Amino acid sequence: SRDLQAGESINSANVSLRKIPQEFVNHSSITGDNFESVDGQGLLLAVKAGEPILASYTVSQGGAYFSGVLKEGRRGLTIEVDEISSISGMLRAGDNIDILVTSKPAKTATSASMQEDITFPLLSNVAVLATGQAQRGSGNTKVAYTHITLDVTPDEASSIIAAKAGGKITAVLRNPKDKLPNSSQIKTMANVIPNLCAGD
Repeated sequence: SRDLQAGESINSANVSLRKIPQEFVNHSSITGDNFESVDGQGLLLAVKAGEPILASYTVSQGGAYFSGVLKEGRRGLTIEVDEISSISGMLRAGDNIDILVTSKPAKTATSASMQEDITFPLLSNVAVLATGQAQRGSGNTKVAYTHITLDVTPDEASSIIAAKAGGKITAVLRNPKDKLPNSSQIKTMANVIPNLCAGD
């Protein structure tokens, strides 16, 4: 919707939808359907008002620096994942996950010395920026990886790091259209195993 300089971020405030004949649409043009994949990313080159934006103009799909995929105020946090948290290696860049933590509750003066582990949701709807070195738009070829990079706020990054130091983190894959927070309650082994002696 206006001239943009190299390095500027594209967003809904400076781009607009326009109808053009199908035969003039480049196969890598950004459309209303796939704009979310580049929303907030920096441009590698200047673009004139009215000019179609191609995926290759953006830092994530144009082969430029990875930090350019982060919106202002966001952070990219890389964490280790095991077979379970990687969803058997099927987790992909562009997926969204919930992060659950399993740990012992914080000790208090009145708590027992041996406490039962608890599992609780830490964060909901966290975007996966990369699996290993595979970024969004880099293809769907299955490649083994042991790390994933997440799009988080600085405070969320601190929470994940603290949780990882004191417990086990598990990633749970969610539908991309599901925007509601994970409302599951704190669970212990006693909550999920029925008390067979309850009627005695």
